[in-house]
Amino acid sequence: MFWLVLFLALPIFSQETAPFWLSEERRSSEYPNSEWHIGFAKNNINGEPSSADFPRTEKDALSNLSEKIFIQTQVRTDVQTNIVQEMRDMEETEFIRTVLNKIIKTSSDASLVKIISPPSYYDKKTGCIYAFAAVRISDLANFYKGSINLILDNAEKELKLAGQLSEIGKKKTALKKVESIENTLDSTRYWEILLNRVEPEGNNAFKGRKLDISLKINDLKIAFENGTYYYLDTKGNDYLAKKIQSLLYEENCNCAIGEASEADYRITIEIENSRCNQDENNQVFCFVNTVFYIENIKIKKLQKMKFPEVKGRYTSGNKDLAMRDAYDRLAKDISTTFLKELEK
Repeated sequence: MFWLVLFLALPIFSQETAPFWLSEERRSSEYPNSEWHIGFAKNNINGEPSSADFPRTEKDALSNLSEKIFIQTQVRTDVQTNIVQEMRDMEETEFIRTVLNKIIKTSSDASLVKIISPPSYYDKKTGCIYAFAAVRISDLANFYKGSINLILDNAEKELKLAGQLSEIGKKKTALKKVESIENTLDSTRYWEILLNRVEPEGNNAFKGRKLDISLKINDLKIAFENGTYYYLDTKGNDYLAKKIQSLLYEENCNCAIGEASEADYRITIEIENSRCNQDENNQVFCFVNTVFYIENIKIKKLQKMKFPEVKGRYTSGNKDLAMRDAYDRLAKDISTTFLKELEK
C-alpha cells in the first residue's frame, strides 16, 4: 500500500524572526478550517534548547496535524460502516487512527501531499519552541485519489497478466494472481474512508472502474471453473500438435492447452509406424498408424485407443505434403474423439 507522506526532513535550527503563525488569529485567517488541516505544537524548554529540541517539536506539530485529521475523520458513513463490519479485532475509531498513523510514519516524501512545515521558532522570552504544520484539504483529497488510482492501475495490469496466464494454460498460477488482485482491491477501502470525509462524492469516480475490474475477475473465475485444460504430448511432432489445437479452437471447445502440472486431461499420441508409397502417376500416399491415450487426471482414468490407419495423399511426388495430409486426417480423428470425451 502506498502511504500518505507527512514526514519531512526536519531542520536543526529554528527561524529567528517571529512567524505569523504564532498568532491563532492569523493561523485561522491564513488557513481557514474549511480549506486546511492545521497542526501546532509548543514545547517549554528548561534552559537553552538543544539541536534535538527543534525537530522534536516539529514532529509534535505533525502529530497534532494527524490528530486533527483523525478527529475530522471520525464520522460514520456507509463506506466506513461496511468496512468496520469486516474488521474483527479493531474498533472503528482505532482502525481509522491506525491508518492515519501509518500514513504519517511510513512515508518520506512530503512533496506528494504538499505538507507545509516551516522551521520551528524559539522564543527566548517565553522559553518555548513553537512549530506549525498544515495541509490543504484538497491536496489530501488528491493524494487519496492518487493512491486509489495506483491500486486500480496495478489491479488492471495484474488482471491482464492473469488472463494471459490462463490462455497459455497456467491455470493455477492465474488463479493465485486473481486472488492477489482481490486482496489488492480490498486495500482501497482504507483510502475510501479518508477520501469520503474530505470529499464525500470523491469515491463516485472509482465505482465504475472497480465494478469493471470485479466483473472481469468474476468472468475469469467462471472460466477457471468451467474451462478444461489439457496437456498435449505428441512426442515432438509439432505440426500434429498445432493442428489438433487449431481444430479444437475451431470447434469452440471450452478448453485450452496447459502445462502438465495444471492440466485436467493428458493427451498422448504415439506414432507406431508410418510409410509412403509413390505410384506411376507420381502421386504419393502416406499411411500412419497411431496409439492414442486420454487420461482424465481428476478421476485418474486412462483410456488407450488404437485408430484405424489414416491415409494422406499428394501429387507431384511430394512426400512431405502427403504426410501432412495424413497428419491432418489424424488430427481430425483425435480432436473429434477428445471432444466426445469432454461431452460425457
